[in-house]
Amino acid sequence: MDSVLVEKITRLVLAKLEERPTTQPLTPEELRRWQDISASIQGTKAANPAADAAPRPLSREELKRWNEITASMQGTKAGGQVTFYRYNQ
Repeated sequence: MDSVLVEKITRLVLAKLEERPTTQPLTPEELRRWQDISASIQGTKAANPAADAAPRPLSREELKRWNEITASMQGTKAGGQVTFYRYNQ
């Protein structure tokens, strides 16, 4: 290949790249949206610090509630299907 031609093409490509940057800065609207998202994520973490903590056993109250929920689902089969019964009046 002709080295002069390669050099000309390379210079043209580099000039084009310099005149049009591939990345643009965020617009003020995009920046505000990004800050809103970041703040909401930080707010969620701050509001629920236990989410990062190690798992813990259920309290007596939580265990009682779990048992109530389980007892109310006695009509549920192992596959997760609910059995419906017809009641005649």
